[in-house]
Amino acid sequence: MPILAWRPDVRRIRNRRYGPARRGNRLDVYLSRRRRRTDAPVLVYLHGGAFRMGSRMLGAHALLYRLAAQGWVCVSADYRLSRTGYHDQLADARAAVAWARTNAPGFGGSPDTIFVAGGSSGAYLAATAALSGTPVRGVIGLYGYYGDVGDRRPGPTSPQHCINPDAPPFLIIHGSLDTLVLAEDARGFAARLRTVSRQPVVYAELPGTGHNFDFFHSLRFHAVTDAIARFASLTGGTNRVGGSRSARSPRS
Repeated sequence: MPILAWRPDVRRIRNRRYGPARRGNRLDVYLSRRRRRTDAPVLVYLHGGAFRMGSRMLGAHALLYRLAAQGWVCVSADYRLSRTGYHDQLADARAAVAWARTNAPGFGGSPDTIFVAGGSSGAYLAATAALSGTPVRGVIGLYGYYGDVGDRRPGPTSPQHCINPDAPPFLIIHGSLDTLVLAEDARGFAARLRTVSRQPVVYAELPGTGHNFDFFHSLRFHAVTDAIARFASLTGGTNRVGGSRSARSPRS
């Protein structure tokens, strides 16, 4: 039950198809029942699961519902898992963002204010897609893996290989006690990105926190959601939801 989230002021639109795969290319859209705008920021979330498991039914529901209640348009997408390779999953991540950009106006969202987020392998896909040409306003990585997947086909096999000066702003949040993806690895990725990118790179390490910390409601994750909203306000111009653009934050 702690994994589940529901709010009476948020509407969830289920099973929209964004690609040809029968099951893997489905997403859900979360919208406020009370706050409808024409220029709301958009969040696209990609679940974790080591590229082999997981579902949009798990992870970040507290984040999706809370931001949607504040007027965001939130999208949670599945991607292909079984009998597929990493490059197909990366293509799915890009297609989900493209779907959000095309369809955002129909839900009251701005196609120019799209943030992509993910947990674990979803953070990897979000980061790699954004660093290799998918245009987004910013990237949020939660307990992310940023190493190499070892795929021999042409194309990026790690966000580390795609770091460039034109990278979008990044917010990287990791648990200090994560035993699946070590904090020093996420910290190192943030440091390397910061030396190259012209945009803000923010790294926050949560004391006493492990993997999958967005699965559950907690005071800690409530604070993480506050940080994500603040990051969006400083990098994407959402001081108020759909409000005027603000100056970019200094590098952190």
